[in-house]
Amino acid sequence: MEKAPVENAGYLVSGEGIHYLLNNSCDCCPDHNRFLQINPLKPENVSSVSLDICVGRYLWEFKDKDVPYFDSNQHSIKEFLDKYTHRYDLVKDLDGKLIIHKDQFMLLEVLEEIHFNRHVSGHVLGKSSIGRLGLIIQTASIINPMQMQKLVLEIKNISPITLIFHHGTPIAQIQFYFFPQPVQRHYQKYGTFK
Repeated sequence: MEKAPVENAGYLVSGEGIHYLLNNSCDCCPDHNRFLQINPLKPENVSSVSLDICVGRYLWEFKDKDVPYFDSNQHSIKEFLDKYTHRYDLVKDLDGKLIIHKDQFMLLEVLEEIHFNRHVSGHVLGKSSIGRLGLIIQTASIINPMQMQKLVLEIKNISPITLIFHHGTPIAQIQFYFFPQPVQRHYQKYGTFK
């Protein structure tokens, strides 16, 4: 293999590589030996270069459509969201249905809990099939090494119709990147929205 022009450059991981990372560990990361942990993992959600992630249990909506405004000089994002959004349990409160009306925005936790060690990062992408329905999916699309929690997606329906997805349905995807050396500036050290 030719030497990378950037020291410790990350390499896109194939579907076979995802299975390798799930079943192997390293000695240089004693705090989290396994390269990658995904729970639950549906084997059919692993594709040639990505993993489909699914509609999880919790979603957040703004309590009042007339929330006055957000001002970064007056509010922290976390405090603002805690004050002005309401959390719903998709399974208990909504019969397992994620109903997204036209022009509606919400936050959605994914089903899978994913643990990355210091050698692995990820990138969240929408699925083209979902995008064709008019659902825009965004998140802090870069997942830093050592992130160990469920991801929260920002979703908005820009189509003229109501969209209904069910708990456990694939809604987005993650591509994984492998770094030969452990990354030093990882999420547990520098992440801010925990």
